[in-house]
Amino acid sequence: MESRHGQALPPSALGGDWFRVLFERSADAMTLIDPATGSFIDCNEASAEAIGAKNRVELLGLSPPSLAPEFQSDGRLSTEAVAEHTRLTLEKGSHRFDWLMKRLDGIVTRVDIVATVLEADGRKVILTTTRNVEHSKRVEDDLRVSESRWSRVFEQAPISIQIFSPDGASRRVNAAFRKLFEPVVPDLSEFNIRRDPQLAAAGLSGHIERAFNGEVVSISSIPFEMRIGEGRPSRGVRWIGSTMFPVVDPDTGQLVEVVCVHEDDTARKQAEIAIQELNQSLESKFAERTTELRESEKRFKALFEHSPVGMARVDWEGNFLQVNSSFAEVVGYTREEVEQMSYWEITPPEYKEDEDQILESVKVNGHFGPFEKEYVHRDGHRVQITISGMLIEREGGLYELWGITQDISIRKRAEEALRASEKKFRTLFEESRQGVMLHDENTLFSEVNPAAAAMFGHDPSYFIGRHPSEVAPEYQPNGELSATVAMREIKKCLATGTARFDWTHRHADGHDVSIEVVLSRIPQGDKNFMQAVVIDMTERKRTEEELKRALERERELSQLKSNFVSMVSHEFRTPLGIIQSSAEILDDYLDQLDPAERHDQLVSIIKNSRRMAGLMEDVLLLGRLDSGRMEFVPRPLDLAGLCRRMVDEVRSTTDARCPIDFSTRDLPVEALTDESLLRHILLNLLSNAVKYSPDGAAVTFRAVCEGDSLVFAVRDEGIGIPEQDLPDLFEAFRRGSNVGQTPGTGLGLVIVKQSVELHRGTITVNSRESGGTTFTVEIPFSPA
Repeated sequence: MESRHGQALPPSALGGDWFRVLFERSADAMTLIDPATGSFIDCNEASAEAIGAKNRVELLGLSPPSLAPEFQSDGRLSTEAVAEHTRLTLEKGSHRFDWLMKRLDGIVTRVDIVATVLEADGRKVILTTTRNVEHSKRVEDDLRVSESRWSRVFEQAPISIQIFSPDGASRRVNAAFRKLFEPVVPDLSEFNIRRDPQLAAAGLSGHIERAFNGEVVSISSIPFEMRIGEGRPSRGVRWIGSTMFPVVDPDTGQLVEVVCVHEDDTARKQAEIAIQELNQSLESKFAERTTELRESEKRFKALFEHSPVGMARVDWEGNFLQVNSSFAEVVGYTREEVEQMSYWEITPPEYKEDEDQILESVKVNGHFGPFEKEYVHRDGHRVQITISGMLIEREGGLYELWGITQDISIRKRAEEALRASEKKFRTLFEESRQGVMLHDENTLFSEVNPAAAAMFGHDPSYFIGRHPSEVAPEYQPNGELSATVAMREIKKCLATGTARFDWTHRHADGHDVSIEVVLSRIPQGDKNFMQAVVIDMTERKRTEEELKRALERERELSQLKSNFVSMVSHEFRTPLGIIQSSAEILDDYLDQLDPAERHDQLVSIIKNSRRMAGLMEDVLLLGRLDSGRMEFVPRPLDLAGLCRRMVDEVRSTTDARCPIDFSTRDLPVEALTDESLLRHILLNLLSNAVKYSPDGAAVTFRAVCEGDSLVFAVRDEGIGIPEQDLPDLFEAFRRGSNVGQTPGTGLGLVIVKQSVELHRGTITVNSRESGGTTFTVEIPFSPA
């Protein structure tokens, strides 16, 4: 045995030589585990064999989780389970648990492990003894399945069953018992079959004790009052017979329980009593009825002769005694010919065995049928018939059978044709690619074909017994309740024979399916059924929606075009006019102007040229943003430096008409961002703040880093934005209704918003008319 450092432990460390002998020779798999490292430090040959190793050395240094599947049978990770079992072993000194072990060949098996803490050289090790319990576990699983099957059979059996413990107390009853003995079920806990006074008074104690002594006992039916114990009122009387089966332990011979199967003979007994009363009444009337019977016999003879159904008298050996014309016609003979024949001559041989059994039952019951069979016609073909009859006792104790026969060949052919038609309909119904849903007389779904079920993502059985409104959203697209629409269209179909309407159905995955429904009424007797043919309108609706969106987009593009033309004609006219005027002045008066005046005209031309270039740049930039050709390209950027340059540029282009108060807080030295896009954002916001502020009004510009975001806020004290203009503020060519003659294209904020979105950021605006405006841009921060 080895220490945690791999050095052998002397036998005395773990109890001496006897422990080594026990450890080495044990048939059980035994290992030593160092709880500090969780590794095997020693094992016997049985362990190596159990894990499928070539020798003991293969196990040393491994850990229990490495010899187990990832998860144990209780769902825990094997690593977590090992830690828990190790903790319990160290706390208790000994711990037993079930384990899933994975052999080196990959086979997973169930084992029982006993872990014990031992002292070795002043430290603790864990001795494990492992036994394979795979077979016993399988036996336990099989027993649980067997018990489950027995419980289901017991509970669902159609006959009443009651189980008694050896002392006679009621241990268990099934549903049939609870139905049969319903009045006494609440008192069943007080019932003891070995001490019940009612059963004792009926003289059944001896029979019951025989059953509890190991015999199978049958008890004839007795009148049993529905009460348990004495002093309680009876809740009725039923005639109950029973059979008692003792269940004995095969190993010990001890009684385990007694199973009692009950038979309810109440109906038969009541019938017997009624028959007895009837017989008594008949005997008193027999004399006066004799004459009536003679007259009845005459009428019967006339009925026999002229009946449209076949009638025959046959002796017990099967010889025909008398037949009527209808019977002879069925088999193709004359009456005289049939009365010289045997019943077995017109019966196919394969019916012989079954009809012999029927004759045996006739001896007991006195009647037979109706049942279907075949006769052999005179010309050799078979005739399908239905037959029924009774046993009649003649004088001298002889018996004969009276039978009634009806030719059902035509009916059978009609049934066969109906089955063929049903099969064709069923095939069409099941294989049709058109959705079909059938409604019963209560307007509930009775059948749904696979095409309709697939359309709505359900199995056909899901719809059975449901109302159409149950598988639809609460409201239809027109705002009406689904139940109201369904009721109206069903009434229309029942009144006119058909109805056609649009309907929205709820798919199994939760989305709505637009369908067209064609309802048809199908009368059957005094009932009306309905067939619904359903057509998926999803694609048509989607196409309609796409056309609507295309038309709306076309209108938007037309409006944008109009706005663009209007903007160009307005915004370009002014700078072009100034450029033309300055150019003409220079052309006409160049020699007469002093240098300062010539410089002013040139500055005016340059300034307005830049203004026009800026307008065109905005239009081109917006085009690139709309077409998706503008990409977000982040590079390391000095944010504070960029912000200062933007402030300086705006001051320069606006002739410093408004002071800009710029400040920063916690900005990084560099951040990954797109300089071009950020320039568009800041330049437009700062230019707008100055443009829409009165001369000298301060503009505040803040740039800060908050958590994982860069926040830029621009605040002015200008004209503000009317509340009604805020929803459309970031749309192209839209400007505030209060801008007056202030020049502008309505493109700047569109460019700002799309540039912010390319940064995956957000922009918000807080403004009120004549009260100034604050724009806040927040974009994710990525350090350089």
